[in-house]
Amino acid sequence: MSLPKINMSPNGEHKAPPNAGGAFIVDNADAPLAAPLTAGPGRHAEHASAQVDRVAQVMARRTVFPEAAPTPSTRTLLYELSRYYVAGAPLFRWLVLLLLAVGLVWLGIQAPGGWIGAAPWGIAALALIYLRRLWRSNGYVHFETAPPPTVEPQRLPADQKLPIHATGRFGVEGKEQCDTWLPGFYRTFATREHALLCRVMDKKVWGFGRRPPDEIGMWYIFFAPDAIEGVRWGQLHFGAEAQLAVAVDYKVEVQAEGRFRNAKTKIETLLIATQNEEDARTIMADLLFDLSDA
Repeated sequence: MSLPKINMSPNGEHKAPPNAGGAFIVDNADAPLAAPLTAGPGRHAEHASAQVDRVAQVMARRTVFPEAAPTPSTRTLLYELSRYYVAGAPLFRWLVLLLLAVGLVWLGIQAPGGWIGAAPWGIAALALIYLRRLWRSNGYVHFETAPPPTVEPQRLPADQKLPIHATGRFGVEGKEQCDTWLPGFYRTFATREHALLCRVMDKKVWGFGRRPPDEIGMWYIFFAPDAIEGVRWGQLHFGAEAQLAVAVDYKVEVQAEGRFRNAKTKIETLLIATQNEEDARTIMADLLFDLSDA
């Protein structure tokens, strides 16, 4: 199966890729690929060896985005109900309407139990609304702070990318949105600007729910070293299992809106979950390097 490619560029041009679904590969633009190799007659062995070397070069520079799906839980269920749509409305709205409709029909047909039989449907709808409102404010996740390990501040090489799942406020091409557990990569440019390059996958849930077309593609978070307010170590709960994570509090400049609102600074929190402790320590060390210079 051929995988669509997206060429990353560290030059400040952040354009959304084609809306292709499934896993995909990102080529590291930092290292030029060797020129195409050719072989003349009678050089089949040398040609085959050269082609193997070329494939090794390419594979060394390619990175597959991490899997997006966590272990199912109540939080992941409510997240999917809220973010995936069918017929122009989120699945959550359809489910609540269905529960209320069943309760009303129960009363309308005078089914056994009357109000007692219809009440559980309404209670279930109200419970879903309450839980969604409660968890949506925290991005459907729970970050549990833990004592940090002993980490020596150290720069992350500019050409290194670490696979992560990010939760926070993302932006692309003038659009912003909060999202949860997006698969992507953490990197730090030579300028020390930190970047999270993540992707909303084009996929179905339960066979019919999909993300809105304008949300599918690459989304980014960028923050400068002097914007970092604090770094915390802990565990991020989203699916049925917790993952090691680093929380970053950073300053964001909010532009003035209208004549009566001034520009202001607010604090955003970014949650970076990693697949292993080594990656979490590496990210922590990279961020602490900036704080140690502050």
